[in-house]
Amino acid sequence: MNLLKLPLVYLLVIAVVAVPVAGQQKRRTPEKTPAKAPAAPAPTPEPATPVTFDTLLAVDTYKIYGEARGVGQLVRSSAANDILEPLFKLSDPGSEFTDVVNWLRTHADQLMTSRLMIAAWPNVSEVPEVMFAIEFTSVEEATKFESQVNRVLAKLLPPVKAPSEPEGDKKAKDQQPANEQAPPATVPGYYLQRADSLVLISPKPLQLKKLRPKGSKLLSEDTNFRTAYNRFNSEPIFVFVDINAMGKENEERRKKSEEEWKKQREAQEAAEAKRQAEAAEKGEAEEKPEETEAVTTVTTLSETVQPSPESSDETTPKEPTDAEVLSTAFSGLRNLLFGVQPHLPTAVGFGFTPDNESFDLRALMIDAAGEMSDPIPIFSALKIGDPVTPESPGVLPADSELVVMLSIDFPFIQELTAAFENPASRVPLESTTPMGTFSPVMSQPPELAAPLKTIERILKINVKDDLLPLLGSEVAVSMPVTEFGLFGPPVSGPRQIQPKDESKPPRTPFVVLSLRDREGMRKLMPRILEGFAGKAAAALAQTERREDTEIVSIANMFAYAFVGNFLVLGVDAATTRHVVDSYLKGETLGSSTHFKTYTRWQPRQLQGQLYVSPAFADSYRTWATSPNAHISDEARAFLTRVTTNPQPITYALSNDGLGWLHEAHIPKSLIVTAVAGGASTANPPQAVKNERAAMSMLWSISAAQYRYKEEKKGGYGSLEELISADMLSEDSMDNSGYRFEIRLTAEGYEIVATPVEYGKTGKLSFYMNSQSQTIRGGDHGGGPASASDLPIGY
Repeated sequence: MNLLKLPLVYLLVIAVVAVPVAGQQKRRTPEKTPAKAPAAPAPTPEPATPVTFDTLLAVDTYKIYGEARGVGQLVRSSAANDILEPLFKLSDPGSEFTDVVNWLRTHADQLMTSRLMIAAWPNVSEVPEVMFAIEFTSVEEATKFESQVNRVLAKLLPPVKAPSEPEGDKKAKDQQPANEQAPPATVPGYYLQRADSLVLISPKPLQLKKLRPKGSKLLSEDTNFRTAYNRFNSEPIFVFVDINAMGKENEERRKKSEEEWKKQREAQEAAEAKRQAEAAEKGEAEEKPEETEAVTTVTTLSETVQPSPESSDETTPKEPTDAEVLSTAFSGLRNLLFGVQPHLPTAVGFGFTPDNESFDLRALMIDAAGEMSDPIPIFSALKIGDPVTPESPGVLPADSELVVMLSIDFPFIQELTAAFENPASRVPLESTTPMGTFSPVMSQPPELAAPLKTIERILKINVKDDLLPLLGSEVAVSMPVTEFGLFGPPVSGPRQIQPKDESKPPRTPFVVLSLRDREGMRKLMPRILEGFAGKAAAALAQTERREDTEIVSIANMFAYAFVGNFLVLGVDAATTRHVVDSYLKGETLGSSTHFKTYTRWQPRQLQGQLYVSPAFADSYRTWATSPNAHISDEARAFLTRVTTNPQPITYALSNDGLGWLHEAHIPKSLIVTAVAGGASTANPPQAVKNERAAMSMLWSISAAQYRYKEEKKGGYGSLEELISADMLSEDSMDNSGYRFEIRLTAEGYEIVATPVEYGKTGKLSFYMNSQSQTIRGGDHGGGPASASDLPIGY
């Protein structure tokens, strides 16, 4: 019988029996003797509350909660199939992974409307580190699924060896005869149970009352959780992270560490006091010869290094130049801006939606009432300004590869940096460390203790009065991606390192700043330039004109230009010139079809924006068609197919009233491409594996040569001598698909490796000598490489 119906049946029986009995008692003739007072009716038991996602967890049980809705639909979605396709086609994910995927696909119908819960990082010790729960529409479906999932988990998570026994029990067991000893104890690899329509899986036994102690507040009733849950109630995947609970745990751990350190220090002081008391009782003054000797040595050394009057001018340290002081001040300013303790939110909710074309990830930062967290904690001092309608795309070139735009509150940053300019920060202090030792805090120079004031002194400007009124809040940074190798395809195998083409200088990053007063900034820039570079360098500034726009550069190390209502700052004239020319031709990012199409989802006004152009995705296609990509023909064809329509990555930062909202749209094709690239390099052709092994063997031979020379006290050895001395494995060389040759020379040795069967066991030939220790080589059709070949990288 269904347990949920028991209370209802019980109430029904009471009603059916009690009503006729009560009626009969009313019709009876009362006797002379008074009847006894009827007994109080037995209390009706309250019906048991069904166990569901909403009633399973208390608010303080776990820090991380995840939920996947419609598991069967996710398993059969095109997004999941497209991601899994390259794993199965281009690599070997393993039998266990394959079995799980096949089992999920087979049971997708049962899981079509089910929800999967994951809870992790517990706040209490009585619950498992992680717990999984699957919700079904009925108890019958949950019971049926329980037996099915139990069979597959028994294969994936077999019993494991029990924790080690106490030492006494272990010795007693070892003394027993071998034939009488019981087999090693094991514990289950998982624990499976059902609670109403939920199937629960955990790595250790799970008690429901520990998940939700009596009288505790439910997680579903928590205000922060409900805010995030309601905001992402339509996303297939939802995650909630309790940041406040993490902070409390870190604080408790810190306090515990401080208490332990305090106890250790008190114990050390007590032991020292006891030792001194014992020495005093014996009347023996404890001598410290080592310490005395050290002091004497220091005194002698100080006397030795005392400068003579004649040499005092030579030993006096030189005063740093303004450029050096300015560089130090900017370092101090950078440390100040990025060293501020971040103001974290109370909680963060995540919503993930794998659409047909893109994977959309959203993150909502939830704050306590009346508080505002830092939207980007790692840049906590970069105070975000008011929302803006981005205008920088109308200035940035259309071929910009990575663009980050932020609305920044410059007045707040100026006040923050000025507040830290306290002369007391330069006074030597004395502090203690958790190790129990004392260390003086060295006084800081003015350029570190007051960096902003130092910068203003050298530049001869007042930031608050002279600079801030000229600046807007929109700032954009553009960086090349493909040339700098920040992201991109993986390294698939050994390849020649091509020298840089000096005739084609690489693109460099640059910054654009929005302006409120363009003419005022035009007048201020020469003063700033003179402060940075000095009068002599500023005099070398060159000016070139592009229509009505001027580009000012100094020795190709710095250049700036005014474009529209923006100031362009670059590290070289070529990059700044490219920005100006693109603007004059109308080839801006704002006019790009990709930018306009794929940023259409963003709100009109926002406080942050990121754009990664299709050049990033297209770099995979270039890599796949390159001869340097040591991948299989199947992987090459797959990558060429999925990269036919590269799309950009877009991101926006805004505040929708509930808190800071981060939203990123990543093309599904790019995810598939990245997975395919990783899968193809993880399982390369046999020839590439042999080339990797040959390079490793070259390093092994080189190491063996030095060992041989050191042990034999003579010259280097031949290949046969190294093998005879058990310094090399002949089997490893035979199984590498390469033949190795050592040539002993007057300078040392040379190692040459060539493929046993060109094209099948390898294509590249390798060379190394004792002088450079650099592997060189190339494709010589099976012939030997030489010292004139390019270096080989991997």
